[in-house]
Amino acid sequence: MIDGEKRLLIEYCCEEDSQLGKNWPEATNCEVLRLTSSIDLTTKEGLNFVRKRISQWPNSNILLWSSTPCTGGSTWQYVNEAIWTRKLKSSDPDIRQKAREKIRELDGKRFIFRQLLHNFIIVERDVRKKGGFFCMEWPSQCSYWRDPDVISFLKRTNAKVTHIHGCAYGLKINGCYVKKPWRLSSNCDAIVELNKKCSRDHEHLVARGSVCKQTELYCDAMVRD
Repeated sequence: MIDGEKRLLIEYCCEEDSQLGKNWPEATNCEVLRLTSSIDLTTKEGLNFVRKRISQWPNSNILLWSSTPCTGGSTWQYVNEAIWTRKLKSSDPDIRQKAREKIRELDGKRFIFRQLLHNFIIVERDVRKKGGFFCMEWPSQCSYWRDPDVISFLKRTNAKVTHIHGCAYGLKINGCYVKKPWRLSSNCDAIVELNKKCSRDHEHLVARGSVCKQTELYCDAMVRD
């Protein structure tokens, strides 16, 4: 990053109120481009929108942050998938139908992941040509990290890896700590220097379901560190 020059943070797949793009005192002279669900990044139109913004940016101070949904790669989903697969053998036709619907729903999530990943790689290439950086974030145990296309991409871009725990950065839901282990893969040294882990002196909520959904917004200390 070039000190003193305007910066661009691109949040690839995020919520409208993501903490990462908040107007923090440390974020002076930083423009934020939030690519929320209102911009369909699986489409050519959505892809062209962000590529145009990158092409118009006047310098190399660009950070592309990927927060693509991890739902299809969650460890809990593989538990659920095993349960639904067993239910396909049920003698009850209603149970079999429900299981088929759940499996189709999961397949749909993984199909969207594939589309989002494909377009993210294109966007990252544009950012890299400008001299910018990227960071890819998912929970540490997300199976997407083992996807051949993800592995190939991270190797090609010489990405480094760090692991952090949400509770070490003050992540709480309803007053209770959430350990949520994140993995960050990035070609930006400042990001991979983040390394705080749980101090093991407190209890945690289980990071599942609605709790996981709330952690998508990150927490103050994590984004300001």
